[in-house]
Amino acid sequence: DRQALAQAFLRLKVEHRAALVLVHYVGHSPQEVADILSVPVGTVYSRVHYALRAMREALTEPASNRLPATEPGR
Repeated sequence: DRQALAQAFLRLKVEHRAALVLVHYVGHSPQEVADILSVPVGTVYSRVHYALRAMREALTEPASNRLPATEPGR
């Protein structure tokens, strides 16, 4: 559901959230994101990969096992 998605997103590290948003929601290429964030393009790929994996894991675990969302930036 929408709330679970939002909680999973907020649990991501800030660096992972930024890469995920810039690539998947804004539509920048990994190279563009690398330039924006001043990191190597491989780092962008890695951050997006780990963000998607964490989101997938958070959304497939039973609701009773889900942790509450943390403060943004944590």
